[in-house]
Amino acid sequence: AWVGAVAYALQLYFDFSGYSDMAIGAARLFGIRFPLNFHSPYKADSIVEFWRRWHMTLSRFLRDYLFIPLGGHRKSAARRYFSVMATMVLCGLWHGAGWTYVVFGALHGVYLAVNQTWRLARKRLGWRRGATTWWGTGFAVLLTFAAWLVGLALFRSATLPEAVTALAGAQLRQPLRIEAPASAEAERPDITQRAIEVDTARRTPLLRHLIAQEGWRQLLVFVATQYASEHVADKLQRA
Repeated sequence: AWVGAVAYALQLYFDFSGYSDMAIGAARLFGIRFPLNFHSPYKADSIVEFWRRWHMTLSRFLRDYLFIPLGGHRKSAARRYFSVMATMVLCGLWHGAGWTYVVFGALHGVYLAVNQTWRLARKRLGWRRGATTWWGTGFAVLLTFAAWLVGLALFRSATLPEAVTALAGAQLRQPLRIEAPASAEAERPDITQRAIEVDTARRTPLLRHLIAQEGWRQLLVFVATQYASEHVADKLQRA
């Protein structure tokens, strides 16, 4: 189940970041400079850093037109946390009118509030950020990515009960099955859905199953292409 969740996280990122980079490159052909929209978000070592790297144009919009007008960092701590929660709940509603999106936004609001509290505690204790060890940074990156995967279970599910089932499946190492909304895209073969439906306890090993699928080879090619295009887009942005 966790492998399926990671596969969906990669699919979402490569798809979203890929066409954003294509738009940046196409615009440069006409002399138009678009801002960079993704900057290796899965390398972020905190959820605050993650939202500075993920869908950066949306993050800046939410900061400038919601968070700061609501008070931002200029008010009390309680007001600041309220502003964070309100901004992220509205961010969830921006993605879709459903309870799963509302809870997704609220969850990330809690993430950001906890992260900000931790940063203040580090500052008061005199812990310098640059003094973090490599294994500490690695653990922070993994923890941030795991928190993102939990949120994706809500984002991907059609209803809250399905999200609970998805999270329970991840904890119990059971197959994760989420009913996607009926659409033309849902009818097409999807390597992520195949990975999700594999029962690793009763069927052939998951890796062997994925390698046997044509989509897995396409995914590997896409990963390599996206990795190269991300660095090209970064250089174009700085040029």
